[in-house]
Amino acid sequence: MASKERGLRSSVLAIAWPASVEFLIITSIVFADIIFLARLGAEVIAGVGIAVTVYRVFYEVFHSVAVASTTVVAQAVGARNTDLARRGAAQSVLLAAMLGVVSGGIGVLVASYAMTVMGTEGLVKEHGVIYMRLHLLASPLYAIAIAGGGVLKGVGDTRTPMVFTLISSLFKIFLSWCLVFGRLGFPALGVTGAALGTMVAYGLNALMISAKLSAGFDGLSLKIGAFMPDW
Repeated sequence: MASKERGLRSSVLAIAWPASVEFLIITSIVFADIIFLARLGAEVIAGVGIAVTVYRVFYEVFHSVAVASTTVVAQAVGARNTDLARRGAAQSVLLAAMLGVVSGGIGVLVASYAMTVMGTEGLVKEHGVIYMRLHLLASPLYAIAIAGGGVLKGVGDTRTPMVFTLISSLFKIFLSWCLVFGRLGFPALGVTGAALGTMVAYGLNALMISAKLSAGFDGLSLKIGAFMPDW
């Protein structure tokens, strides 16, 4: 009995630690931007700090879909219903992408108003709006990556999303460093550069996740036809 309990604990830890590391890596993206942009002045860092607080609210819906995708896929796989697992995975990613377009679009439209409600004005508001709008434009990409990662977690694969997030985050930090300060021949874009680096990183992560889902995972694979809306 004790041996079975130790085996169960080991299984839980093996699944849990990559997911924990993944969320720490996601946090590091914002942390890196704060480190870079703090060198550009108080107005910049104040605007960006407030913008992060606001746009993360729009992002939470994607995390909810990711949790749902994990649950649906895990239940289907446990029931050995591969067709349901495949359809559930595809529809989860599709739903996340659609919500990304809607949520991101609304966020872009209300970004200026939201920063005003948060009590900002002048340069603080200007920098915050730029940073927020670019992140919200990348919402569909972030949504696909998060929901696709949720699908992989549903079959017990927490390491692949962690590795993809690590790769894209390291690329983002490097690219943002280049674009914020104008390194290696890139233009110095300040706040815009930091946000553009994040957009590219989200796109890279979404691309890797999509390729993995298409190539196959746990005996399943998602082709174009699986993404037709299942009303």
